Amino acid sequence: MIVPRYSCNENLKSCNQNVPFHAEPGEECCSKESNWGWRYLVFIVGALTISCFLFRFVIFKFQESPKFLLSKGRDQQAVEALQYIAKYNNQETSISLKDFSACTPSPEELDQINGNAATAKAVSKNRIRMYLQHSKGLFSTWAAARITLTIWTIYVS
Repeated sequence: MIVPRYSCNENLKSCNQNVPFHAEPGEECCSKESNWGWRYLVFIVGALTISCFLFRFVIFKFQESPKFLLSKGRDQQAVEALQYIAKYNNQETSISLKDFSACTPSPEELDQINGNAATAKAVSKNRIRMYLQHSKGLFSTWAAARITLTIWTIYVS
């Protein structure tokens, strides 16, 4: 709506003599002053983008994912993020830093796991089994399998 209203006819050549396919003198042409539609669109989209960016930091307060924080070893921040999320949803949480430290293997256990090739192989097999369990739903019925394979084929091609 904005672009066509403030743009030249697409059959007109440029008035700028420094570009290829410019209009000859005396011929009707499209000048910069009469071709602002796409510029207005860029300005509007830019203003919306900047507004959304500012809203994200001024109005909305997002928390980092607890899963990400745990993967980076920032357990205390993960607990705080979970407590903030629970409070936002009007829920209570009893998760504390002690709960996370109880799940963390000791340095001796880590050395034993890292040093044992059979354990590492078992861990790899368990991971593969877990990923296959997650993808089971994609092939649970004939329709689901057909849709999954169709989407994969479209994505690959």
